Amino acid sequence: SSDGCFTHNSLLALCKGNEEVCQDLFYSLEWTYPTTLLEEWDSNGYFDEIEGWYDSND
Repeated sequence: SSDGCFTHNSLLALCKGNEEVCQDLFYSLEWTYPTTLLEEWDSNGYFDEIEGWYDSND
C-alpha cells in the first residue's frame, strides 16, 4: 500500500476501532495525513469525551 492511500480498516485502526472517529477522520481528510489530523484533534481536546480513547492496549 502507498502512503497516499488509506483503507477504511487502516483508518479504523488509527482510530482505535472507533467508527465515529473514523467517519469524522475520513470526511476531514483532504491533504492532511490522518496521524497529523489525529494529533491536531488530540491537542484540541477532541478525544477527552470519547470513552476508552486513552486506555492503553497493553
